[in-house]
Amino acid sequence: MVGRGIAGLAAAWELKKAGFAVQVVGPRRAAEPRGVGTRAATGISALKGAVAPRKELFAAKTAGHELLPAWLSEISAAAGREIPRRFRGISELFWDLTGYEGIRSRVFHRKFTGCYRVEVLRINELSQRGGDLSPFALKAGGGFFYPRDGWYDPEAALEALEIILRKELVDDSVQAVVEHPDRGLELRCENGTIRCDEAVIAAGVWTDGILAASGFPAWPGQAVFAGETLRGKGDGDVITSFGKTHLIAAGGRIQFGSSCYASTLFSGPDPGRVDELRARFTQRAPLPPFSEVLFGLRARAPDRLPTLGPLFFPSAARRLWVLTGLYKSGLQLAPLFARDLCRFLATNASYGPFLPSRF
Repeated sequence: MVGRGIAGLAAAWELKKAGFAVQVVGPRRAAEPRGVGTRAATGISALKGAVAPRKELFAAKTAGHELLPAWLSEISAAAGREIPRRFRGISELFWDLTGYEGIRSRVFHRKFTGCYRVEVLRINELSQRGGDLSPFALKAGGGFFYPRDGWYDPEAALEALEIILRKELVDDSVQAVVEHPDRGLELRCENGTIRCDEAVIAAGVWTDGILAASGFPAWPGQAVFAGETLRGKGDGDVITSFGKTHLIAAGGRIQFGSSCYASTLFSGPDPGRVDELRARFTQRAPLPPFSEVLFGLRARAPDRLPTLGPLFFPSAARRLWVLTGLYKSGLQLAPLFARDLCRFLATNASYGPFLPSRF
């Protein structure tokens, strides 16, 4: 398994449970200053009151979202480590009629005909349903409340998975995967080589570079997005959204963040972007001090769909699996796609709708 983000670790855990001998190859957290996208995510998992998942991606997001509470309990118990989480609903605030209409138009794609498991509530009602919102939203008029939505701490989930998989972790960087002349595959790493029967690339934005070095076409027109999150110490129980920006006060800390476009893999946190987020929010409510800025990169395929399935080497005798491009939905899709990958590898099940051969 190439990659130590949420996708790679979740898949390795499922494969290990199914009886596979697994190694997870990737650099230690400190070795990659840009960080994987999971570590900079705020942790919101949202369906926003959708009536029915009519498209394949949204059907997968819905299934993954519903799986999360049980999956988090499972890895928390296996690691002996608590994962802060809350699935009691999330509010999205508005301050005036323009804000209300903006949410209604964006969330329901300008075809609003009513709500399914969505409630439009006054601020005092939201405080009762979704946690103590003060002092962050005292001036808000109200908000959309999504009772199915929730949050978990991505950093804690990764830590739990690394505890479970500590004997399977290899601190190295994979540069290419090639066919071995005798049997199986060979991972060419920065510090040597690793032999394996099957290989899965779940390396996010680094996947296309590894594929190119392995003789496969890279993704055409790949976009790179960066999650930037401000983090500090806090208490209370506040989880709310402001459009695509989230505020979470839980688990003994406060997080506030969003995402933006990054032109290259070598982009770092943009101080101007962070200041813009802070200024925009503090126009509405006071913002506590933050101690650090997290920055993580995440991959997006040209069609914005995830990728899960095999690529075959020229000999057609061996395959290289790809699990990436989960983009903004990685926290929802990773456990579900991990189980799908395990099923594909362990049985003769047909592959799903997100094959890499579509490029």
